[in-house]
This record gives sequence, C-alpha cells and structure tokens, in this order.
Amino acid sequence: MLKGGTNLAYLKDLILPQKIVPKLRDLGVKSICLINFDIVEGPIAFLFKVIKDSYLITEFEQNQSRLIEIYTGLSHTPIDILKIGNERVVASRFDKEKDGAITTSLLLFICKENALTEELERIAKASIVRSRGEPKRMPRAFEDAFKETGRTFVMYEREGKIREYTLVPGEKIVKTHDEFQNLHGLVLIDFERNNVDTRLVPNFIEGVKIEPVKIAKMTEEMMKEGVKRVNLTTWKDQNLYVISSSGRKAVLVVFSKTVLNEAIEEWLRSLMDVLEEKKIYADPELVMELIKYLESNEDLTVRNMTRKELIEIVLYSKLLLPSTLTKNENKEGIETPIEVEFFSDLIPLYKEMTGKETIYQISKKAGVNIGRLVDYLLLLKSRNLISLLSIVQ
Repeated sequence: MLKGGTNLAYLKDLILPQKIVPKLRDLGVKSICLINFDIVEGPIAFLFKVIKDSYLITEFEQNQSRLIEIYTGLSHTPIDILKIGNERVVASRFDKEKDGAITTSLLLFICKENALTEELERIAKASIVRSRGEPKRMPRAFEDAFKETGRTFVMYEREGKIREYTLVPGEKIVKTHDEFQNLHGLVLIDFERNNVDTRLVPNFIEGVKIEPVKIAKMTEEMMKEGVKRVNLTTWKDQNLYVISSSGRKAVLVVFSKTVLNEAIEEWLRSLMDVLEEKKIYADPELVMELIKYLESNEDLTVRNMTRKELIEIVLYSKLLLPSTLTKNENKEGIETPIEVEFFSDLIPLYKEMTGKETIYQISKKAGVNIGRLVDYLLLLKSRNLISLLSIVQ
C-alpha cells in the first residue's frame, strides 16, 4: 500500500534503493511515477514519493482520469520537460512490443521548479530503457544510472538488442552557432568506445532541440541502410542540413546552415579517414580549431596532398613538439616568397620552436589558429627546417 493510505488498484508502489533517495532529493525530485499501459485496466502508475507533498501525485490519487489524461498526453509526444501546476516534470519513454502490439512505458520525475532538469533528463532516459519499463528492474536501473552520474543513455531497442552509448562528459565548447561561419555544430559518434560527443553542438539550433539519443538513432538507421564506407550523406531535417561522414568505427554528424562546398566536404572525408586509420580520439577543441581553419581558408585545394597529414597533426597538436633544425639567426631559407606572402606573421614563431613547447601551447601563446600554424609547420618540415618530436604518453 502507498504511503498516505490509498489502495487504489491503478496505483502501486515503486521500489527504489534507499541510498539513491538523498541524491534524488538533492536534484530537486519530489516524486517518481512509472506509468505502464494495461490493455484491460488502462494506465497503471507505480509511485515512489521522495518527499511527502506532490501536487501531481495528489491529483492521481484523487482522480484516475487525471492519470489517463497525463499518460495519453505525454506517452507519444516529444516533450521532455514541462510545467504542470507549480511543478516541473521530466518525462522519458520506452516503446516495447508484445503480441504484435506496441505499448509505451512513461517515466516521470515530478520536481521542484528549481530542479536540475538537464541531469534528470539523462538519468530518466538511462533508467527507463535499462529497466525496459518494468517496475522490478527499476532499482538496478536507477543504481546504474547514478553510478554513471547520469552520462549514459541507451538507444532504442531493435531486433531484441539494446545499443548503449555514453555521453562524453564535459562543458559545452559550442554554446551557440556563432562560433562557426557556415556550421551550426557537429557531433562525433565513436562506435568502438560507444561514445557520443555533443560538446561541439549547441542544445538548440533554429529552435530545434538537439538530442543525443535522436542523433544516435538517426545514425544507426543510416548505418543500417548500408553506409559502411567513409562517405558523405546530406539530407535536410526541420530546416537543418545534416551532413554525416561515416566510417566503420566513427561517424561525424554536422549541422550546417547551407549545403557545404565540395572542398570542405573533402576535408570532412579526410577527417573521418584519419579517425578511422589512426584510431585517434578526437579532442573537440582541436576539431573546432580545424573547422575554423577550413572555414577561414579561401583556397582549400592548394595543398590537398598534405590534407590528411595536416589533420593528423592538428589532432595530435597537444602531444607534438616542433623543434628547429637550423640555428641560422638571419633566418636564411625561412623567409621565402611563399612564407612572406602567406605566413609573414608566423615567421617570428620559428625561434619559439625549441622542442620544449607543444604546437598547441605555441598556438595559444601566439593567439593563432592551430590549423594555420600546422599549415606553416608543414611548409617548414617539407624543407627540412623543423622536426616534430612526440611526448611519450
């Protein structure tokens, strides 16, 4: 019987580990409600009260039609966070098939107005899919979700299997699309590590919420359709141009303001090639620097033979130490016409290349884009004026 004395047939107890109750309270949760649909009885709610007072739960206890209304309204809509009365509600869903019929389990976190809803969204999504909407599986599902600090979410069920990805933790690097010229942002999905990195895409683009789970679904469908090799697929979704460069081990999902030109598309293909061949975990800050370099470069076809090498060095720039191979203080051979024309502001950096600072450190100190600095380094390297030493990891 639920606390408060109700023994209504459509309301049942939800059992959760007591050790997570303080964590739920800290996040601003007042009650948890798992709603499953029974063909005969209609919606049945499994409740856990974190604190005594909850406006929505009181409504459920007083009127079954209110439960039916909430379930009907939220089980098949994309709304994840809403306000009901004086409470905020975080909703997450799981569809399952039984005897040819598809039913939806709906998990609700009923919260205070100042609740940490972003973190609760992650926990709710992980918990509902791990439990498959079954009340008896909820205790373990919640434990696992909290153990991973809410960063793990699970993809939809297909062919009886659930694919699980981990959302890479960390602060957003791109908070608005203003950081780029032609892009809104990009997402890297690593199939080997089962990671989804969304730090380079804002939460909303043109009013559309960017959701990691939906991106993973979209990518899974694309891979299912046979996009196995590294190539570029472009389609338009809700006024967003989505460009996916996919490979066997990773996929880059780019949200673009316009259809990208062929040169940048070639660079994206090369980026995927490098990620595939070198098994590099892409530091999003360095990917961002690379994209900014591509967008600011008017002619990306001049040195196509060095494209992959430039990308690889940018992605390794926190580990590579440029070191000069000549001590000529008069800089003979360093101020050639091409350097004077394209890299005149970078020529003074030659003396900074002592093998003691990384490319990344030099670029930050000088305030220059890493991609542009690497382009200059490749020119010096081609004439045997520098070597690139590597920090041992």
